[in-house]
Amino acid sequence: MSVQNEEFSEVVEIIRKALQDMEFGSVTIMVQDGRIVSIESTEKFKVKLNNKTDRNAGGFKR
Repeated sequence: MSVQNEEFSEVVEIIRKALQDMEFGSVTIMVQDGRIVSIESTEKFKVKLNNKTDRNAGGFKR
């Protein structure tokens, strides 16, 4: 396997791991001079409130 293919496989694995358990969020791939220089993931959690007037009633949905 060439160096390029090994690097590509590593990048794909990093992205796969970032997406594996994510329900809501994003993965950002930063490219500079035609090469991937960083991969950033941000996960978001949805909050479901049981009662609109009770701000403490509710929980995180995962």
